Amino acid sequence: MTGTTQQVTGVTVMTNDTEVLAAGDVDADGGQDPGPRRVHHRFEATRRAAGGRTAVVVSGRSVTYAELDDLADDLAQHLQALGVGPGSRCGIRLNRSVHLYVAILATLKAGAAFVPIEPTAPPQRLQHIVEDADLAVLLTTSDLASTVTPGAACVVKHLDVADDVLRAAVAGARPLATVTADERDPACYVMYTSGAGGPPKGVEVLHSTVCHLLDVVPQMYGITADDRVYQGMTIAFDFALEEIWPAWSVGAAVVAGPPDHQAVGTALSEFLRASEVTVLCSVPTVLAMTDPDVPSVRLLVLGGEPCPDELVKRWSAPGRRILNTYGPTEATVTATCGELRPQARVTIGRPLHGCGVHVLDADLAEVAVGTVGEICISGLGLARGYLGAPELTSRRFVTPRMPGIERVYRTGDLGRVLPDGDLEFLGRADGQVTVHGHRVRLDEIESVVMEEDDVRAAVSAVVHIGSTPALAAYVVVGCPPSEVGPTRVRLEARLRTRLSPYAVPEFLDVVPELPMLPNGKVDRASLPQPLHRMSFAGSAYAPPRSAAEVRMTAVWARVLGVPLNGVSLDADFFLDLGGNSWLAATVVAALRRSGVAASVSVADLYAHPTVRALAGRPAVHLGTPASLSRSM
Repeated sequence: MTGTTQQVTGVTVMTNDTEVLAAGDVDADGGQDPGPRRVHHRFEATRRAAGGRTAVVVSGRSVTYAELDDLADDLAQHLQALGVGPGSRCGIRLNRSVHLYVAILATLKAGAAFVPIEPTAPPQRLQHIVEDADLAVLLTTSDLASTVTPGAACVVKHLDVADDVLRAAVAGARPLATVTADERDPACYVMYTSGAGGPPKGVEVLHSTVCHLLDVVPQMYGITADDRVYQGMTIAFDFALEEIWPAWSVGAAVVAGPPDHQAVGTALSEFLRASEVTVLCSVPTVLAMTDPDVPSVRLLVLGGEPCPDELVKRWSAPGRRILNTYGPTEATVTATCGELRPQARVTIGRPLHGCGVHVLDADLAEVAVGTVGEICISGLGLARGYLGAPELTSRRFVTPRMPGIERVYRTGDLGRVLPDGDLEFLGRADGQVTVHGHRVRLDEIESVVMEEDDVRAAVSAVVHIGSTPALAAYVVVGCPPSEVGPTRVRLEARLRTRLSPYAVPEFLDVVPELPMLPNGKVDRASLPQPLHRMSFAGSAYAPPRSAAEVRMTAVWARVLGVPLNGVSLDADFFLDLGGNSWLAATVVAALRRSGVAASVSVADLYAHPTVRALAGRPAVHLGTPASLSRSM
């Protein structure tokens, strides 16, 4: 093989255009391994080069590469004694602990694939994964005991009470996984999807694709042996693997977050400062709630969600690099990467070396530069497919109408290639919503809200008032309680100025925190019912003058859920006050019952959508105080 030689933290890497071979691919005698590469070889190579360096810091305890490797060898031998080997799958349901990192390494050393399971997963999901993945072993701890009923072939091991068993393994003997002809490129792990669109499906990711990621990412990101990389995501979210394996490939220290939860906000900032973390991987929602005053962080790697412009400005600092990554689980963590700078357009960059990213139309043909289409991925990072689901695999991994490309993964995301070659992410193809006949992008609302300095996090959603859909925005602010009111006023003005009228949320709620999923994304299904309607955004409040206007204003305020002074004489019921067809019918019915407008119709309200205009209609007359009192 020809190419160039580079020295990367004690590991010599030979590269050319088609192949990257790391020193981890050696046999037990130190010679070149003629067989396929394995992910755990990277860790073993680092152990040989720098075994005394810290591999992981957990709950204040530092564990060296040599110590972690020895513990993993012990557990791997025990797993092999239980019959675990090539073709097996081991479930890992553990909080961040030494046990977690040992279990990952040991499963791979034994020749099996690991199946990460969120520790807080409900019993139904846990049971589904155990059965669907046909687990040979479930590695967990006694405090995570659940109601799951393993199959007859699944052995449950509580690692916190099995140390005496593990230490009974033969000292010094390394586990050896037999490679069969049909397992030249076996699965490294099986990552289960969220299951939002039905039962969760296991994505089978190969050793070769993870090795390719490790060929590219450490040098692209600039991770070195001197780094301290924060590990705060659940391993049931594949972004966590990018916290762990690139660091281990170069001899850096992985700094584990709190054992049983994800630190956010002030707690995360304090932890990062105290631990002197230099590399932070994060989803934008978590980063938005975190104080950027963490001088030690020199590299931010964002992914998992669209990144707002304002977040880049907030976190930019001299000597700090911010990368924006994109990649579904089916493309092995990351497929594209771009550097973010203040005042520059936020993109997801360009494909990693060895990956292809294509924007295709409905017929799977490539579209022109600047044209919106579906993002599809090809190349060395593609997963094998969905475990036990060949039909789903064939629907999502397809052959495009492009010469030389045999297989792409259809992400379901929208994007376009910009003139400079960068890729712009435009959200899910199903991430646009239709409200009152208009197509609205939720991420556009969130981006505008995040421009306000006091906003730390934001999410928008479609809620239902009765049976009618409405847009709602939820924000977390960093200002004192006395400033919440002025912040809300500024936000309302910003939203009305920046968005089309149909895209302005009807509700704007300031909340103490956003409900979060274990992977750090917002749990939209758990958002509370909104309480606060947007108030009138006119330049000046005009109070009612006549008795009819006073009583009409009272009815509008009650139905719309706003204070009396939130309904100006010239406020448009639909554009300014967030009214819709359901609320229009409700208001008209209330006006009739009250006697304020005995024969007013919904059509009248659409034609005359302000109190001033509607009160001047002939159909409006002053009702009796008794009828008005009953209606209120």
